[in-house]
Amino acid sequence: MDSWEDTVLLIRPEARHSENHIVHRLNLEGFKILERRHIEITTEQAEAYYISTSGDPENFDAMQDYVRILTMSGSSVVLLLSRFNAFDQIKALMGSKDAKEARDYAPHSLRARFAVNSTLCGVEASEDLKSTEASIKVFFPDRIRTTLPSVDESKILLEDSLYPVLTQGLTMLCKTKPANPTVWLGTWLLENNPNRPKVVESDSS
Repeated sequence: MDSWEDTVLLIRPEARHSENHIVHRLNLEGFKILERRHIEITTEQAEAYYISTSGDPENFDAMQDYVRILTMSGSSVVLLLSRFNAFDQIKALMGSKDAKEARDYAPHSLRARFAVNSTLCGVEASEDLKSTEASIKVFFPDRIRTTLPSVDESKILLEDSLYPVLTQGLTMLCKTKPANPTVWLGTWLLENNPNRPKVVESDSS
C-alpha cells in the first residue's frame, strides 16, 4: 500500500566527501530532510545499527568487521528522510550493494557513483518500518517519534472515545439552541473532554 514513510540514510566515511552531491540528489528525488547530523559513530552505535539493518545479524565475525571499518574510517553523516513510498524509492536510489553490479545496471545510483567496493558501499539506509524505528533509536535517540495508528486502531479509538462524547454534545446542542452553535459546541467539547486532566489543589492549611 502506498504511504508516506520515513527512512534513515547513512553516508559512510568513504562517501563523506560527497555529502553535498548526495544531499542534492535526495532533494531532486523528492526526499524531505527532517534531520541531518555529522557524527563519529561509536562501537555501540555501529553494532546496534548492524543488527537492525543486516540480513545476517548473528554473524559475529561479519559484524566485527563492519564495526571496525565504520568506526575507524572517519566521520559519517546520518539523515532522517521522509517521502511518499520512501522505502521503495531509497532502494532504487541507492542501487545494489555490489558496487560493480550497481555501475553495470544502475549507473546513476548513489552506490554506482560513490561506493568504493561492496564493503565500502558509500551509503546505507533503512528499508522498512522496523529498521527505521531501530535506526532512529541509534542515531536520533532524543527525537520524539510516534507511529501513526492503523486504520482499525483509528476506528476503535473513534468509536470508543470520540463518537460517544460528540453524540452527547450534539444532543445538548439541539436542546440548548445557542446563538452561535459552533462556538458553543467547541466549548462544550473542551469542557467535557474525558481525557482532560483533572487538577486537584493541595490543601495548604
